[in-house]
Amino acid sequence: MMKLMFKNFLSVLLTISLAILQVPTSIFAFGNDSHRNVSLHAFEDALNDCNLSNYICTGTKQAIRQYCTNPDRKEAGTWLGNYYEKHFFNIGTDPLDGDNAYSSMINHYNNSINYAKSKNWTYSIREMAQSLHYLQDMCCPVHMWGYGFNRERVDLHTSLEAEWDAMWDSDKMGDCILEMQDQRLREHRNFEDISEIGMHFSQRALELYEKWIKNAKGGIFKHAFFIPNLLFNPIKSLKKDPLYDKNVDPDKGFKEGWKGIFNLPYIASYELVLMWVNAVKLYDPPPPDRGICITQ
Repeated sequence: MMKLMFKNFLSVLLTISLAILQVPTSIFAFGNDSHRNVSLHAFEDALNDCNLSNYICTGTKQAIRQYCTNPDRKEAGTWLGNYYEKHFFNIGTDPLDGDNAYSSMINHYNNSINYAKSKNWTYSIREMAQSLHYLQDMCCPVHMWGYGFNRERVDLHTSLEAEWDAMWDSDKMGDCILEMQDQRLREHRNFEDISEIGMHFSQRALELYEKWIKNAKGGIFKHAFFIPNLLFNPIKSLKKDPLYDKNVDPDKGFKEGWKGIFNLPYIASYELVLMWVNAVKLYDPPPPDRGICITQ
């Protein structure tokens, strides 16, 4: 009898342990489509405007696509309590030198410039792509509410991102991209350094989403018992996340009024790529067929 009870206890303990270990990959994961599409459009538009379209080759685009999502796979906290905390930033409350999206954006950008100085173009592009990821996080409303608040509302967070990711498959997206580019032409300005870009667009995001953030915080208790539910009913709590639901309606985001959700991260990304191009061209990058497109 004691052996059976002990065996059952170990089974329950193992189930709970596995459930907790799966949380970072199954619940706190972030969709890739929006990062990739925003990054590629910004990269291609900036290089075209600089008359450097010959650098938009397959290898470079592959590097941008892969490494602009790399931080969600490689750069997170070390345990469940602070997983993905560094992907959040609110300019009104968070320190500029903290372990957050703002400082991560600057660190990756500076790394990119240093690699360019040493003629390591492959790693320069990779680091620039990762800097884009954090800048886009800073312009995304669900990354501004505060990490603790988001942990209690992970279903809302991932549901919204699933809708935004799905929007790229909608036939309405073509007009949306044209509007993004038109707005970028109207709002373009010359930024002098990376911190100026970070300050400007994080402030823009705070002002743009302030009302939404306030309204969203009103429902905080709806999901306040997520962690206890995880411990007592791990199977139910770890049900399929909507982020991976391939049946998400591509038009739902447009119906919900998120037509301009990509405008700010796209404009910010364009300005960052433009700054990057103007910086690295001082170090005489090679033609695409001799290095900059080689992405081993």
